[in-house]
Amino acid sequence: MAIMQKCCCFSNVRTGSTACGVYSLISACIYLAIWAYNLAQAVTAFQGVSDPVVDGIYAAYSIDIIVAVFLIIASIVLLVGVSNDNKEMLIPYMVAIILLMVLQAIAWIIIFALLGLASSLLIGNLVVWLLFTGLNITCLLCVMSQYQELRDGRGTASNVA
Repeated sequence: MAIMQKCCCFSNVRTGSTACGVYSLISACIYLAIWAYNLAQAVTAFQGVSDPVVDGIYAAYSIDIIVAVFLIIASIVLLVGVSNDNKEMLIPYMVAIILLMVLQAIAWIIIFALLGLASSLLIGNLVVWLLFTGLNITCLLCVMSQYQELRDGRGTASNVA
């Protein structure tokens, strides 16, 4: 039996998984644009500076960009997989969304470790991140449920209609 039978306001996890793929595709494109812009700003600001912290900033943004590109590809594969009822095509999305959430959590831990009490200025950003993480967890559970449905021989276009 699948984890979820319905996803948010959708009547089944198949439609919900499609919505999750569209949401993740859009959000990953936004993440990519923001992180690429931040990397470009960091390169401009620290041009010619050789410091381990600066190298860490470059590495962090580069990893974020790679994960965003992976999530974009995985979201497209998810959309194709759901429309073709192919459960194997849902796996890259599940891996990508978990990777995104784990790396973002690590980034927040590092931010709080480095900034200490000064990080209280970022509480608004943290709250927004937690809200989006909740949405990402819901998407993950919805896609996992669709995977389980397809694995068990249910959840296809002919079964849902």
